Amino acid sequence: MPVERFAQEPHYTTALIAVLQGTAYSGPLGRVEFISTAANDRGSGSAESWSGVDFAITAQVSDGITTIDKVIFFQAKSAGRFDTVKLDEQIRSMKKFTRAPKVIEVPSVRRRIPEPVVYSGNRFLLRSVRSRMMLSDYIVARVLTTLDGDTRPKVVTAAQSSSLEQLKIIAQMQS
Repeated sequence: MPVERFAQEPHYTTALIAVLQGTAYSGPLGRVEFISTAANDRGSGSAESWSGVDFAITAQVSDGITTIDKVIFFQAKSAGRFDTVKLDEQIRSMKKFTRAPKVIEVPSVRRRIPEPVVYSGNRFLLRSVRSRMMLSDYIVARVLTTLDGDTRPKVVTAAQSSSLEQLKIIAQMQS
């Protein structure tokens, strides 16, 4: 995706999740579908302001017999532009309702990277060595294998609305 056409992080992120949306595979071995949700990000009460989420990807992975629905929550940052104090706060907000928040670094005009890179939000908070994976590798290694993602039905359902309103209730119940 040409960064010149989507030069700011919110625009690149929206274009990215639009491309990810849809059926990735449907055949004799099963089905893989991705459902993208952009969190509302305007105004003081917006979903991003209280949840830390920029977007969620729900993966529906089926082998034809069993279907697993998993949602992964992401906070997006422009490449090379990590305000660690604010990002820490956003990750902590996400941890109120999911165990494994993710940070995705997207290309920018100032710093071009071949494709978006995914980091563990938990490792970012610990300041441990940041293991990073290109988005395509992350999807194959962690999402399709169903290693990453939140499978709790109420969380998966809550991630299907841009307001993420139901996640507030889940966060309050876990506090």
